[in-house]
Amino acid sequence: MTKDEATSGSAPQDAPDNALVRATLGGDETAFGRLVRRYIRKAMAVALEYAGSREDAEDVVQDTFKRVLENLDRYDPSRPFEPWFFTVLRNTARNAAKRRRVRDHEALTTEYASASPDPFETTHRRELRRQIDEAVERLPAAQRKCFRLCIVEGLSSVEVASALGLAESTVRVQVFKARRALQRLLDTWAEEVGNI
Repeated sequence: MTKDEATSGSAPQDAPDNALVRATLGGDETAFGRLVRRYIRKAMAVALEYAGSREDAEDVVQDTFKRVLENLDRYDPSRPFEPWFFTVLRNTARNAAKRRRVRDHEALTTEYASASPDPFETTHRRELRRQIDEAVERLPAAQRKCFRLCIVEGLSSVEVASALGLAESTVRVQVFKARRALQRLLDTWAEEVGNI
């Protein structure tokens, strides 16, 4: 620690996370900035796993740092900072994903409600939904589980891998294969409908 740091109460540049937390709580305005610089890249990488876009991931990271700063007094300094930080990040990302799904669903519902109901379109939508449900049921068990958890439930491939005891790469491959199989079915169905 330099003489200036000792007299100003400022944490050194390479200070451990807990020292930066203490300095932040003690009023050091630069200490939290150091924590942000230390974790921003990792935080962005994790947020991208949950978010629908880079813009959404940036919002999640910004909200996370805001929540961390607001709740820093709740952090237990006897425990490592990094796991606590990433727990806040994952919770923030999950909540944002839920809000995004609700918002998207409401937008679709409003769009469909405002359109005049066309019995032909309604029948086709219902038939398409039935075809998709049947196709998902016919997928091999591993593909079906991974597809439902990642795509329908909105979990990340990391979460699905952990839940199913698989490698993350295996989950991604299973979802890819499921999507490819469903796309083939939809292409076939679209050709059949187009020929009517």
